Amino acid sequence: MSVLHSAPRMATNDGVIDAVTRTLGGKLLSAREAHGEVILTVSRDSIGECLAALRDTHDYQQLMEIAGADYPARAERFDVVYMLLSVTRNHRLLVKVTASESTPVPTVTHLWPNAGWLEREVFDLYGVIFEGNTDLRRILTDYG
Repeated sequence: MSVLHSAPRMATNDGVIDAVTRTLGGKLLSAREAHGEVILTVSRDSIGECLAALRDTHDYQQLMEIAGADYPARAERFDVVYMLLSVTRNHRLLVKVTASESTPVPTVTHLWPNAGWLEREVFDLYGVIFEGNTDLRRILTDYG
């Protein structure tokens, strides 16, 4: 059967960790594969630089989502998870940083304007501060 479109098949994770490790170097704290996805943990202060490198060097063009997770027993209790998509390779990547109530995460609105809204959601639901985001208004839990 012939292919009627040019959309790439789902790319494998083969070699992804090695490639991004070479690019991110010491900014990469850990890298693993779980549930079929590559999960990177990077230093909080270098999140913008790391995401820019993944976008510009490894073709992860789209920021699909930013999510938060709360682990109250940890000193840095919050995970902020950036979900990237390479449209050209049909591959997803998760990039995580940790934060506490008093450690702001640098904004990535200079890389992807849609990050402003996504950062507001994480701020609203978890209280994570995004340094440099000029519009951290509550959007989901504003009760007056």
